[in-house]
Amino acid sequence: MDTQEEKVTVDLLRKCKTLCDYARTGIQLGADLRSKCLLASMLVRLKWLQAKSGDRTVYQAAVNIGSLRRTLSMRAGDIFLVHEVLSESPYIRPEMAQEPPRCIVDLGAHIGLATLGFKARFPEAKVHCYEPDPDNFALLKTNVAGLSGVSLHPEAVGTQRAEGVLYIPKGATLVRRSLVHSMYNRWMK
Repeated sequence: MDTQEEKVTVDLLRKCKTLCDYARTGIQLGADLRSKCLLASMLVRLKWLQAKSGDRTVYQAAVNIGSLRRTLSMRAGDIFLVHEVLSESPYIRPEMAQEPPRCIVDLGAHIGLATLGFKARFPEAKVHCYEPDPDNFALLKTNVAGLSGVSLHPEAVGTQRAEGVLYIPKGATLVRRSLVHSMYNRWMK
């Protein structure tokens, strides 16, 4: 096998492993068979939808996050954060179990995944969610509806009080939204 064939084989194996990791996350989080199948197939669905730029379909899946059972509203592109935030729990540190937080601030709350993880682990904590993107905020509001101790703020947080414009380029992915205009980004490089 030549070097190019080896690279293709390694890339294909890496993609298969990623697909399996995401499918496992979906099966673990899904609360019923329909939701397990939906979440397990979401990465494939996302790749398919990326070919159809601009798809804004919102999916619902019943999920179990610890003892918290919720119906999660999400877009196909949110599967990356579902996997990262709910499967890996990067925001919940081991030392938090010894002295549970009473107040949590979720900056850039997106669609509420970290907040759901916090409320599952620390149900008595008050959580303040800040999310400036109106599309994300609508899903955040839906996803945390009915949870006690959650306050929603449709705004960004910075070092000083100011108003700004959230730039969302046409066909933007979830990570290409910014309070700084792209012209400013070009000048800063």
